[in-house]
Amino acid sequence: MMKNAFLPFVRRRRIWAAAMGALLVFLLSGTLLSRAVSESREQLNRAYDEMEIEFRLGPGRRRFGNTFSLTLYQLRELVTADWMEDLNARYEMTQTIYLNGPPPDYPIIPKTVDFVWVSDPAAVYGNPTSGEYGDGLYLSPSLRDEFGIRLYDNVPITWNVVSRSAMNEGQYWRKYTVLCAVSPEIPDNTMVFSWESFDRYMRDRPDLKANLFFGEMTFRVKKECRRDIRDIADFVQRTVNNTDHPANRNRDVAVYYNEAEIDAVMAPLEDKQASALFFEKLFRILLPAAAHVLETAAALSLANECGGRRLLGESAPRVFVSLWTPAAVLLSGCYLLILPVLGALGLLRDLSPGPFLLNWAASLCLTALTLALLCILNPLTVLKERSDEL
Repeated sequence: MMKNAFLPFVRRRRIWAAAMGALLVFLLSGTLLSRAVSESREQLNRAYDEMEIEFRLGPGRRRFGNTFSLTLYQLRELVTADWMEDLNARYEMTQTIYLNGPPPDYPIIPKTVDFVWVSDPAAVYGNPTSGEYGDGLYLSPSLRDEFGIRLYDNVPITWNVVSRSAMNEGQYWRKYTVLCAVSPEIPDNTMVFSWESFDRYMRDRPDLKANLFFGEMTFRVKKECRRDIRDIADFVQRTVNNTDHPANRNRDVAVYYNEAEIDAVMAPLEDKQASALFFEKLFRILLPAAAHVLETAAALSLANECGGRRLLGESAPRVFVSLWTPAAVLLSGCYLLILPVLGALGLLRDLSPGPFLLNWAASLCLTALTLALLCILNPLTVLKERSDEL
């Protein structure tokens, strides 16, 4: 019985062999293309992972000194960027503060200190002997004792914002921060800020926050963000008021990174990946289309079989089931056969389950629709059309 069911396909074995061969070629070549794309992507990712990308900011060509300036907003945009690591920057200014607060509560004792923000205090001053570096203020033991405060106490930072005359005590502002670390490596006249405390303090200093001067600033791009290097470079240029145009680069702040090395190594790999992606997309359209066209042609080759049996009195559903069932078995066999072949070649992990199942369903549906149409049409019409073709 099963042997008789496949007799129509044996008689038309050439067209069915061509259809199944095209299907196998499509499945195998599609997986090989996926492997090529995966390998090019892995090669590119390895290259980015192994390459260090370091930025250095310095004085721009319009600067006549050895420093460059950033606004507090620009500095904040850089410091808080989530793609950055190993930031190395230092800002220092000399300020006169009043240790005991504004009058009339306590006598005014002015003291001149250096206000310093460093991006990595542990690298500059070593690990603290008391507390830990965090959101707050870092002092030397002697300056802590001079302030008369303990660890984690509030520290009032008070400064005069109006020139005083002999008859006027002036106006004072007070900002609070917390002493969170003490290190003997910090100079005695230096108050070191965390970024958070420095940011809060500078917001209230319009006379300072528009021009923060730096000699140099360096940072690295995180490993997982290196593929976005061009977007990051454009962001840094825009942030420091340069533009992407070559004539305006390094205008106010010079932005250096190993761009030539990146282009020399990455450009060929990116071109290779782009080419692999293009051909994968192209052949993922052409190959299944050719295979499905041959499947439809193979189903149409059964027109005489379908028309003759319908003319002899068999019902359309019976003829459809008897022809489509072996066709579905042959096509499904191709899809199942490719799995051990891919496994033997080590390509099974590159097979995309979604497109594989979708094309399997498309093969069964196309042959089912073609055979259903042949069964629905008048058998004399089917035989006449087939005779005219021959």
